[in-house]
Amino acid sequence: MIIDDAVDLIGCGAVKKAVESTSECIGRTRDLLLACNLKAVRVEKFPEVDVCCEYGNLLVYAGEKDARSAKFKPCLKKFQQEIEHIHNLQVHTGIAVPADVG
Repeated sequence: MIIDDAVDLIGCGAVKKAVESTSECIGRTRDLLLACNLKAVRVEKFPEVDVCCEYGNLLVYAGEKDARSAKFKPCLKKFQQEIEHIHNLQVHTGIAVPADVG
C-alpha cells in the first residue's frame, strides 16, 4: 500500500459513525489525519523528520540538516496553506519526539 492510499484509508475511517461518538474522538481522528497527511508529504523528501499532531497543532521534529534545507520551510508553508484544520505548525529542531506526545 502506498502512503497516499494509507492516508485516504484513515480519512475514510474517520467519517464513519462509530468513530464520531464523542467530540474528543473526532478531534483525535482529525489530528491523526493531519499528521498522516504531512508524513505522506515529507517521507520522500525528508525521511528523518517526525510529525505528530495535538488539537490541530502540527508538531514537526527535524534535525538541523533538514530544518536548514532550502526546500523544507516552503514545503511546510505550502502544506499548511493546502490542508484545512491546521491551527498551528511548530518546528522543533535538534530534538526527538517526546515519548508523551502522540
